[in-house]
Amino acid sequence: MDAYVLEKVEEKIRGRNLRARQNLNERKKALFSSHPELKALEDSKRLIICDPRINKDEKTAKINEIDKKINAYLSERNIVMPEIKYFCPICSDTGYVTKNGTVERCSCFTKLIIKESNTDDSAIENQNFDNFDENIFAPEIRQDIIKIRDYCKKYTESFPNVKRPNTVLCGNTGTGKTFLLSCIYHELKKKGHSVIFITAGKLFDILRKYAFNKINDIDVLISADMLIIDDMGTEPVFNNITLEYTFMLINERVRNNKPICISTNLTPDEIKARYTERIASRILDKNTTYILPLKGEDLRLK
Repeated sequence: MDAYVLEKVEEKIRGRNLRARQNLNERKKALFSSHPELKALEDSKRLIICDPRINKDEKTAKINEIDKKINAYLSERNIVMPEIKYFCPICSDTGYVTKNGTVERCSCFTKLIIKESNTDDSAIENQNFDNFDENIFAPEIRQDIIKIRDYCKKYTESFPNVKRPNTVLCGNTGTGKTFLLSCIYHELKKKGHSVIFITAGKLFDILRKYAFNKINDIDVLISADMLIIDDMGTEPVFNNITLEYTFMLINERVRNNKPICISTNLTPDEIKARYTERIASRILDKNTTYILPLKGEDLRLK
């Protein structure tokens, strides 16, 4: 993972933690201004905690006695002492969790990594069906493109209650595949679904690191309502270990009825040759996947 991306993510998580603590202090300050007796009790407890002259047992006894007075004060007045509110209660805004004795990244950390890695995220957000201009396509393929656009639009309107949850857009470079995926991303996000848009290169970088370092950045890829993979087939050649994790990711999503949308320059036969029959059978299963071939030349060269 890019060191600059990691630094930005860690900075954001530290900022979340700081804001949570600042928010707690502000709420406590407001409470104490209305209840100076409560503030006096809290101040006396803090002094005891910081006093090196008091031994551990005596300190514990004194703190327990003050806590009883604080709880009685709160109970009598039906007051609740403010508690810290973290953006991510799973990791308490640290970015890390401990599972089975092993420290690993929290899912919130992974989501930020993926978001920061997609440097064109703002462009993705701004692409939607309203901006789709069928007139840029050649007349002989225009009606086919409009049908594909209409299918993708209806797909987002019906989601998640769709007959075939997965979509594969295949065709030459520059035929509008990424734009249509961006439209799907935009519409599903607008409806409140959790959607991950990731290039194949970034995806397989995550899978490689998981395979070799056991850095768990894949849980969020499995659990998101929609996983969109752009430019599948353009990533560098990888080894059999990464293929296994690719299969695991896709198989887990298919098994749990979690949709996938993919764009690729590869034909179905080329997908089978590159990713093995097991992976291709999950991606290209006609019972669960609608394959949309986009024809035409590279629009960006016109």
